[in-house]
Amino acid sequence: MMLLMFPIIIINTSLIWAAFEFNSGLNVDSILISFNTNPAESYDFIILHWDLFFWLFFTCWLYYIWYTSELKMVYSGTNIKSFSLITFGLLLITFFIDYSKEKNIYYEIKNRCFPISMIGATQDYFHFQKLRDNALTSQKGFTFGATHKQSNETEIYILFIGESARADHFGLNNPQLNTTPLLLKQEGLINFNDASAQASHTMRALPLMLTRATPMNYNLSFQEKSIISAYHEAGFNTSWISSQTGYVFFDNEIYDDKRSHEADKQYFCDKTNCDDIVLVNEFKEQLKHIQKGGKYFFVLHGHGSHTPYESRYPKTFDKIKSSPNKIVNQYNNSILYTDYIINE
Repeated sequence: MMLLMFPIIIINTSLIWAAFEFNSGLNVDSILISFNTNPAESYDFIILHWDLFFWLFFTCWLYYIWYTSELKMVYSGTNIKSFSLITFGLLLITFFIDYSKEKNIYYEIKNRCFPISMIGATQDYFHFQKLRDNALTSQKGFTFGATHKQSNETEIYILFIGESARADHFGLNNPQLNTTPLLLKQEGLINFNDASAQASHTMRALPLMLTRATPMNYNLSFQEKSIISAYHEAGFNTSWISSQTGYVFFDNEIYDDKRSHEADKQYFCDKTNCDDIVLVNEFKEQLKHIQKGGKYFFVLHGHGSHTPYESRYPKTFDKIKSSPNKIVNQYNNSILYTDYIINE
């Protein structure tokens, strides 16, 4: 019995900790992140949030004390079985309740009330997986009807996608930080200083950037193709260049539903932790094959400022020391390196 209760104790404690730490409960995104992380991300999470393990140790210690005292007490086996069956039955029923309407009271219960939230989040997770698995079928035959005015001019467009970059840490938006000295020198630069990602993690944010989907209509990302296909329809040669491997978390959503494979050409780094300079090198290599009068669209997807921050830039860019917090300095240095990559 003690071993059966142990996973529940761990989950309960983790959820309470997350509520205090992130002001968030259990949801489908929590499950997606847990299932699609990697050792490097897990290690960095442990270093940044070591207090979680204090919570777990303390809770397990209290549970052990309670359990050893309960061994001396006698309970009615019939009552315990009846209570367990009723509880399990109620939880099972909640799995089949329609949660689709936000004004539905069951929607609120599913999202806010533990342990029913575990059932709701699990249901959402399998629904999400089903949509992703059927994405290729749903997108078959879809077209934007995109066209482009014919000209003899060579055209090159670049969509650069970083990771975890906060606008307020760009020198463009914060004069106190010298993190974008090269971008500040760019002529004709338009800075959208009031823009933000529509999701807090890559798996959700990236499809929202590349498709016409919105947080309120996320399913559209499974039904329609991305901006890559729009450019392809308009007669552009398209290319996806990534400093990340095609099978790890960062490109998981893109790779699994073939977003990157909408491009005519794909390049992924063949190492676990590539420097973003590979984006520059591969881009320059592909530029050698540009034909006069051709139309080209490139998507460059880098690590940017994703954790661990100190791994996102070479030692020569370890320049910013303005904060007493070492982690903040490392983060700012990753922005400084992104500035260099974009300029190159």
